[in-house]
Amino acid sequence: MKEEGDKAFESGKYRDAVYSYTKTLDIIGFDDKEGGGGPLRAIVLASRAAALLKIKMPTEALADIIMSLDSQPTSFRALRTHARVRMAQGFHEEAIAIYIRA
Repeated sequence: MKEEGDKAFESGKYRDAVYSYTKTLDIIGFDDKEGGGGPLRAIVLASRAAALLKIKMPTEALADIIMSLDSQPTSFRALRTHARVRMAQGFHEEAIAIYIRA
């Protein structure tokens, strides 16, 4: 399912990407074998956040990216998406600080 989301995202079908990433998250769940969702969950959350931002849903994107960063706080990709979300929300100084941290 994640691969379907990635293909949809690359094709500019952001709503389809959100759907595929959501289904992937449903499958992953919070399974202890994956560390409560672990790194894979963090990656999919960051991907869904990027797709949500593309369809002008920054509040929802922020929720996803914060969950992703809770699990993987040093992920460049997640930090970059976080900065883009904050920029879209008008928090320019915070976005710059996040970019610098990335």
